[in-house]
Amino acid sequence: MSFITIEYYIFLILIVWLIYISGKKYNWLILTIASYIFYASIHIEYSIVMLASTIVAYFSAIMMSKAKKGRVFFFLIGILTDLSLLFFFKYLGFFLENVNFLFGTEFDTGYSIAKNIILPIGISFYTFQSLSYTIDVYRKKRAPETHFGYYALYISFFPQLIAGPIERSQYLIPQLKEKVKPNLDHFMQGSKLILWGLFKKIVIADTIGTYADNIYSNSNEYNSIEIALAVYAFAFQVYYDFSGYSNIAIGSAKMFGINLSMNFNNPLASKNITELWSKWHISLMTFLNTYIFRPLVTSRNLFHKWGVGAIFVVFFISGLWHGASWNFVTFGILNGLIVIIERQTKFVKKIQQLSKKNKVSKPLKFLLIIYTLSFFSFTSIWFKTITNNDAIQIISNFLKFNFNNTAIVNVLYVLFLMILGVWLETYRKHYQSTPIEIIKYNYGRVTIYTILLVLVVLYSNHNEVPFIYYQF
Repeated sequence: MSFITIEYYIFLILIVWLIYISGKKYNWLILTIASYIFYASIHIEYSIVMLASTIVAYFSAIMMSKAKKGRVFFFLIGILTDLSLLFFFKYLGFFLENVNFLFGTEFDTGYSIAKNIILPIGISFYTFQSLSYTIDVYRKKRAPETHFGYYALYISFFPQLIAGPIERSQYLIPQLKEKVKPNLDHFMQGSKLILWGLFKKIVIADTIGTYADNIYSNSNEYNSIEIALAVYAFAFQVYYDFSGYSNIAIGSAKMFGINLSMNFNNPLASKNITELWSKWHISLMTFLNTYIFRPLVTSRNLFHKWGVGAIFVVFFISGLWHGASWNFVTFGILNGLIVIIERQTKFVKKIQQLSKKNKVSKPLKFLLIIYTLSFFSFTSIWFKTITNNDAIQIISNFLKFNFNNTAIVNVLYVLFLMILGVWLETYRKHYQSTPIEIIKYNYGRVTIYTILLVLVVLYSNHNEVPFIYYQF
């Protein structure tokens, strides 16, 4: 059951209606059952894995709070269970492949088996939520949740289960306990966000993604202009695809009166890579900053004196989190290196100082945005391709500097969609609003939303394009 199918919206409206007519006391039960049905509809075995993770984390947190001694033991049970599940389903094949490369073919049989393990959709997201909860309980940042139902719902809440945002328990669980009854305002606000997310996903992301896919798969047949545009188009596709998902997730949760966290803050308008990563996939970067970066730089070890090492570790993990491939690691490392350079040269600080003094002219701001988009798009080549050789091939074909036979209509159309999306995003007042809300009159807003709906229907096709982050 995907966010871009009619079945999902029938399911969503049905659950909203059930919550509305039932007593508030049973909100958690309806939502938990609905979340497991949603997840099982994709693959029933997925829900068993998630339930196992939930049970272990719940009881390990309870035991941590009760134990006068041995808290570390129960903490390790909770942490290692989640990490083991993540490793087994996502990284075992990658690990054995590299072992084979280094030491020969001893593990070929195990690697063959590991390659066929089905990766549970969303496991990278809900295991990180579980990890954050376990760590927070261990650090005594929060008391353990004693109601198993609320904790199970926190892990499985279906609007954000597959691709986030990665929520902290301190933020989401209290909302789940509020027993808010859905109302018309919640439904309308959620519907607007969902429609905006569908527009970004289906009309913009899938369209420019098709262009990028064609060129990436046959780059020898295209000239340098088209290859360059495809490189930018893929980076934009990832943003519109993932932020579109986030809009739908936030809108779906809003229908129940629940506010999910902001996951994107117009990152494509950033003036440097450091700023971009503070506005891109905010919930993941917050997790990495809270549980990896800060402990590394505040502890008395090498990273305390050498802060760039902590940045490197964070971006290495960020790359590996995205996928079990050296290409994803390369993507993370390249972005980490430029963040280190920007910090060490005080480039970011200088830009911030100029911005406070209103000394960043429009031409300079434009050039800084182009620099940021260009570097991010360039590194996204490794995000898109499967191997380093594939990435190098794309770059090599671009460097031929062949400008003949450009399909100018296609180029202009893709550019239009990319620019349209960025331009519209600048008018959003809040992450839980849409750009259309700036229109003063109701009839004007209704007209634009109707046009968006028609475009979504027209651009939809029978070949469903999965969300990119479903693979993580």
